[in-house]
This record gives sequence, structure tokens and C-alpha cells, in this order.
Amino acid sequence: MSVAELGWRRFQFFDKANVNDPKDSSKRFYGFKGLAIKCWRSSIRQPFVIFGEEKGVVFKLSPSLDIDFWKAYGRELVDLSLADEGNRFTIATLGADDVGNSSVLKVWDLNQWEKQSPICKISTKVTQNRKGATSTAVRIAIIPSCDFIAIGFADASILFSEGEITSEKSLKWKVLRDGPTTLGDGCLLGLHVTKAENDKTVVFVVCENAVLSFVLNGSNVLLKSVHDSNGAQPNCWYFNERINQLIVSNQEMVYFYDANRCSEDDTGAGRCHALGRGLKKKQIIGEGYYVGMVTEQESKLPGKSICMLTVYDVECRYIACTFPLNSSQLFTLNNDIYSLQEDGSMSRFTEKGTGAKLDIVIQKHLYDVAIALAKREKSSEISPIYFKYADYLYKRGDFQNAIQQYIETIGYLEPSHVIEKFIHGTRAVQLATYLEALHKRSAATENHTLLLLGAYLKMGSKDKVEDFVEKATHYNDLDVEEAVKLLRAGGYYEQASKMATAFNRVLLIFAILVEDLRSFDEAIAQLGQIEGKQFFEVLDAYGLTLLQYKEAEVIETVKKAVKSEETDVKVLVKLLNSHPKYLKILYEKAHDNVRRNVVLRNAVLEHTLERMKTSEQGIDQEAEDLIFELVDPSNYDNALRLGQLQSYSPLVIYVLRKQQRYDELLRYLLRDGEINDIIEECNNKMIKDLWIELITFLSKKKDLDEDYVVELLEKVTKANLVHPLVITNILSRNENLAVGCVKKYLEQWLATENEKIKENTKIIEENVKKSNELEKQIHIYDEDVQIFQALRCAVCDLPLQMPAVHFMCKHSYHSHCYESYSDQHDRCPACASTETETLMIQTKEQRTISIDELQSEIDTCGSTMAVIAKFIARGVFDGSTKSKTPRSKTLIKQTTLNPFENEAEDKLASNPFEEEDVKTSTNPFDE
Repeated sequence: MSVAELGWRRFQFFDKANVNDPKDSSKRFYGFKGLAIKCWRSSIRQPFVIFGEEKGVVFKLSPSLDIDFWKAYGRELVDLSLADEGNRFTIATLGADDVGNSSVLKVWDLNQWEKQSPICKISTKVTQNRKGATSTAVRIAIIPSCDFIAIGFADASILFSEGEITSEKSLKWKVLRDGPTTLGDGCLLGLHVTKAENDKTVVFVVCENAVLSFVLNGSNVLLKSVHDSNGAQPNCWYFNERINQLIVSNQEMVYFYDANRCSEDDTGAGRCHALGRGLKKKQIIGEGYYVGMVTEQESKLPGKSICMLTVYDVECRYIACTFPLNSSQLFTLNNDIYSLQEDGSMSRFTEKGTGAKLDIVIQKHLYDVAIALAKREKSSEISPIYFKYADYLYKRGDFQNAIQQYIETIGYLEPSHVIEKFIHGTRAVQLATYLEALHKRSAATENHTLLLLGAYLKMGSKDKVEDFVEKATHYNDLDVEEAVKLLRAGGYYEQASKMATAFNRVLLIFAILVEDLRSFDEAIAQLGQIEGKQFFEVLDAYGLTLLQYKEAEVIETVKKAVKSEETDVKVLVKLLNSHPKYLKILYEKAHDNVRRNVVLRNAVLEHTLERMKTSEQGIDQEAEDLIFELVDPSNYDNALRLGQLQSYSPLVIYVLRKQQRYDELLRYLLRDGEINDIIEECNNKMIKDLWIELITFLSKKKDLDEDYVVELLEKVTKANLVHPLVITNILSRNENLAVGCVKKYLEQWLATENEKIKENTKIIEENVKKSNELEKQIHIYDEDVQIFQALRCAVCDLPLQMPAVHFMCKHSYHSHCYESYSDQHDRCPACASTETETLMIQTKEQRTISIDELQSEIDTCGSTMAVIAKFIARGVFDGSTKSKTPRSKTLIKQTTLNPFENEAEDKLASNPFEEEDVKTSTNPFDE
């Protein structure tokens, strides 16, 4: 089977270039021309390679093609091994100095040079020390820490020495493998020593017919394994120190053995690949993740063959490059692969950069290879590659693999871009897979969680749904209401109830029990277990439904709940509006604070009024007592409205009296009340503006009792607010009312008016008498001689002396006293003082205002403080005023009840029957 039949993809990730002479770049480098290079070892920590030449010379080559060399053996060099640990480099070599001499082991310290040669720390002959054993050593291996060294002989025997290698005396050789006992394994082809992760020493032995490994702890052999490769071909083994792995190839397969795994089990099994199967293998090397293989293939020309270099990437399963070669030997230096031809020239195979390799792969839509490369190289372009790969698979309809690639873009690609592609159609499985990945990476939001549940429901996966519900409390910011809604819509009622219970969402629990499961018994049982605010929330939402099916149980539960102060009265009233018969019962059972709630009292009051209105048993005294118990200042307005609506006059009268709204009360009584109620109210209070309405109401009564009229007229007489002629005019409209019922009232009014006329006549006569006396005195002052007989000064009360000042009022003053005490030069100081006091008293009387005037001023001005300040300035509120309270108009002005005195400014005394240009009297008693 050819390489092409492996099905691995082919690329050209390496560039081939000839190695030119560093001194003259136009010429090829021929530094090893004519030399027979037998073995080589490359350093993984420093960029150099060590070559062993067949005639005993050791070369050290750097990437800049600088060469150091020294003569290690006089006759031949058989094998060498490099111990590479940090900055310490040691070489162990096997060879012979003279013909016929046994093999010589030499250990060189590359860190110390002397006369163009490193210092040789050890140089000793090596033999098996047993009779008949061969003394030819063909393989050597030294561990990087230089505390373990092994030597292999031609008969496949292995000796080793452990401990610090500092001198010949420190080498204590022990037998690891006795060749004559394993003749079937063939000759020894390779030997290598390394350290495993568990600090055990692993020795690999490669023979023609077997590959073995020995695990040692010090000098004790812990484990021996015979591997499944069944031997190897010459030059077809290599130990990759970068990954601590032995690569062995036979005719059919290439095997990979990890030192760490070999130190743990003895199965001997390793990974294998059919690389170069059916082809003749000439050499195999490893560099990093690559395995380079030189094979000999038949040429198109008859009888000729051609060598090909094929570099495999075993991890990513592709062929990195293929180049034809002449007969040459491969080695590695500074991460590059070199080929040394027979003519001494060299070629270099250099790997392309990561970006260039990714471009090549992506152009071929080989995104899986690109992803593997980007991962290995830790490239920052890996997320865009996943994105491109996912879109590529999505367009091809491979949704399952596409979603796996989209998952890798989490953190790079906005999740909504992916969700939009899979949210429709039959792709719920892929959507769920992506959303699960979002949650695992803590990149999910509240909406993503709901979408995940929706995807499970769409898939119809009950197990997934139940698992989601079990883990619901672990989801951050889960919208429980929406999640439960989705479960209910999908018919997963038990799971919805379980989720609502886990989050203590009481309303959702009852929604499921009542609306979905119709389990009213369970709902009642649950209702009895909750209390406080949650209880009334449930009643508000589902109380009516529960009442419909479990009325008695709900009421019993509510009876217990209303005993608490946390009772939500609004919910209770709303619930029982359709069942008012329970309102009174619950009111009586409720807590005192609940009973005082105005909403509850209004509801009970309304129900009680309705029941009394529809009752056929007459007045219920208990219900009446309850009605007035339910009414207080907090619900007067509502009680008044209900009383009027239900035509329950005792409640209306009660509220209006309590609120002292007597005008509204009388209007209500006049409209809907009884005569007895009206008279009773008149005995309590009467408003002046309602006298005329009250009298008009009485005048319309056909069966009006005259005693009521007489009693009412007596009150009118006392109130003195309505003119008698107005009253008699209104009463005259009642045809059934006799004149006799108003006779006494008119007689009293006429008698009162006559007395007022007599009093006014006396006042007029007194005023006329005073006027006559004043005229006489004025005549005396004008025409008669005045004699001033005062002997003393009216101010200082001392005898008068000339000059003196005399006034017609008989007051006399010294001239200097008059000038000192007089404010006015033409008036008597004593008389002027008396007049001033009189004027002040009159002024204060005028400054006294009524409450009505004060209120009118405030209403007109709009500023209370401005009006009060104005009246204070006028002295209205002075403490010297005789009356400290503003007097009403009836105290300020003289009120006359004479209906014939028609003064425009006195509206209270105006005769309502006197009109301009009307000479005909409307008095019904003129006849």
C-alpha cells in the first residue's frame, strides 16, 4: 500500500534551500566532503549538532556553519551520545584507538576546552567481563543528568552504571541484558536512556527483531517490557527528546512509545501509523511534532530508484511536505531538517510560518487542519478559524458539526449570531447543545436560560426538562415566571410546580393547581399552610375560583386569616363582593385593627343597607345598630352616599347632623323627609337662607297641620330674618290653609311695628327739643352781652392775672398757660380735649367690623395677611376697644323691620313687595 492510500492530506509546509558557503554565498557548502559521517546527535537546548566521523573525528556544527572538531579516537569511532542539561553539555563516545584493541569509552566535557579539544574526563576500556563474551561495544547512551550511562554490545548485551560519572573509578558496571540468552532478538540497532515523569530511568533497546524497555530505580530493574513493533530496520529509529518519545519503524508500520507510559505499564503497546507502508525505509528522524522519513521508491525509468523525503505531522494527520533526494543522511539543527549528500553538500528544509500555513489550509477549506495548527502554535487566529469552519459546515447542512465549531467561538462571536441560525426549524438539538455550552462557560444570560428550556421542550426530551428543573436554582438571573410559563405551555405541569416550589413562588404554584391541574383539594391544603401577605395575594388571584368550588373551606380559612393584623382588607372585600353574606361574619371575627379599616366598614355597611332594603321583615334593630356602629368621621361621605342610594333617611340625617351640614339636611328633609323630621330639625337649628324654602314646602302640603304652621311662625318671629309679608304671600298659595293660623302671627308683627313707631316718635320729639335748645343758645351767643366771671385758670387753677384769655364756653386761661397747652390757637383746650375723646370713641366704633366684612375683604384681596395688616393699621383689633370680637352687621347698623322704609343700603329691611313704577299693592290682606 502506497503512502497516497493512507488518505492523509498533502501540503507543502516546508521550503527547500541549498546550504551555501557562509564566506561566499554563491557557492555551495562542502564542509563534510569526503567524510564518512557515522552518527549524529542534536542539542535541543542550544543550536548545534554533533557528528561522529567513522575515522575517529568528532565535529560540532552551528547554524552559522561554524565547525569545531577534534580527534577522539586513533582508529575509528563507533557511536556517541549527547547529555544536554541546561548549559552543561557532555558527550560520551565509543571507539577504538588501535587495531585489535577492545572498545574504549570516553566522556568529553564540552564546557571546558583545551588545545582545540574538549577535556576528556573519562577514557576507559569496556568489556563484559565474562568468558566467551565479545568485547565490541556498538551503542552508547548517557542520560542528560549524567548520572546514568549504558553501553550495548554486538551480541545485544547491555551494561549500565548509575551514579555521578566523574572518573573511571566511579563506573560500576552492571548487567542489564545478557545477549546470549536472547539470541532471537537479533543484533543491536539502537540504545537510548531517558528520565520519566515519575523520576524513574527508562532504557530503550532496539534490536532487529524486538524493541524492549527497562524501567530502573537506581540500579534495580522495576519493569521490563517487550513492545509490539517486533523489531526495526537499520537507521529507522529515533528518540525525540522534546516530547520524550521513541519512534521506531519496521517495513509496515511506524510505532511511537512514550517514556512516561512505559514506566507505568508493561503492555508494550504503543501508537502506530502505517507511514510509508510497503516502501523501503532508509532513515527516520523526528523534529518537534514532525516525523521525517526517507524512503526508496521505484523510478519511472526502468531499473532505477529514487529517494523521497516525506515529513509527516502525526498529530494532525497530514503530510507536511514531500521532496526527492539523492543518497543522503538526514539530521536536525535549530528546528530545521538538513540533508547531507554523499558529495558533502547540504540542503535545508525550513518550515513555513504559522500564518502562511493557515492561509494554505483555509484556502482549501481544510478548517480542521487549520484549527489543529492554530491550537498547537497557540495562534490568536483560532477563533476566526472556528467561525469560518462553522459557517462552512452550516452552509453544507452539517448542523451537528457546525454547532460544535460555533461552541468554540464563545467569547469571540456574539451568541445571538448563532442562536438566530438555529432557533427556527428542526434544529432544537443543536441550539440546546450551544446553549448548554454557554452555561458551562458562564457566558449565558437570562434569555439564554429561557431559550435552553424552550429548546428542551421543543425537542420533547423529558429527561432534559427534568434535569433543567433540578438545576434551576443554579442558573443565575433565571426568569422563574417565564420558565414556569414555558413548562405549563408544554404540558409539564409537575415540573412547573416543582420549579415554582423551589423558588417559593406561591402564586405560580396556585396557578398550576387551580388553572392547569384543577386540583382544588390540594389548593385548599396549600392555602391553609401560607399566611400573611402571600395568603391574600393568592386570594386576590384565585380566591373567586376556589370559592366557586370550595366555598366552605375557603371561608373557614379566611376566618382564621382575618384574626391577624396583616389582613388585606381590599382583597377581602373584592373577594366577597359576590358573596356579601360572609362580610358581616368576617367583620365580627376580624382583628380590632381590621374592624376599624374604612374599606371593610364601607363594604359591610353597603351590604347591610342592601339587605335591609330588600328585607320583608321590616326594621331590623340589630342591623340598624350595626349601621351606626360602622359610621364614623372617616367614612361620613361614603355613608351619606349609601344612605341616599338605598333611601335610608335615618343614616342620611345622622351623617348630615354629625357634619353640621344643616342646610343640606333641611333640603334633604324638604325633598324626602317627613314633617315630623322637619319640625324636629327646626327645633335644633335653622338656617336663614332656608326659611323661604321651608315655608314654600309647607305651603304645598295638602294635609298640613295648622299647629305645625303656628309653631313654625313662632320660630320665624324669633329669627326675624324673613319679612312677614313674604311669609303670608307664600302661605296664601295653599288653598287648604285657613287665615286663622297666621292671624296671631300678623297681629304680633303689627303690634311690634306699632311699638317701634311709638319709640321712633319719642326719639324724634326729643331730637326736636334738643334742636330748639341749641338754636336758643346760638342766638344768645350772637346777640347778647357775655360776662366772663371765671376767677381761676382752667389749666393751673391759680387766680387769673392780666393778660388772660376767655372763651365763650366760660373757660379762662393765663396767657402763658394757654400758649403752653393749646394745640390750636382758636379753640378752648379743655373743650378740644373733650371733643377729641368723643371723636376717638366714635372712630373706634366705626373701625369695628363684622366677620362677614372681614371674610369678604379676604376673598376679594386674596391675601389673608394683607387684609389683617390693613385692619390692624386702622385699629380694628386694638385692645382698648370695648368689644374685642368683630360684631355682626346687626350690631353695627340699626335694623328696622318697617317694610315701608325703602332704603337702598338696608337690604334686610326692604319690602319685597314694593317695586318701582308699580302702584298696585300685592298684599293679599289689603281686601
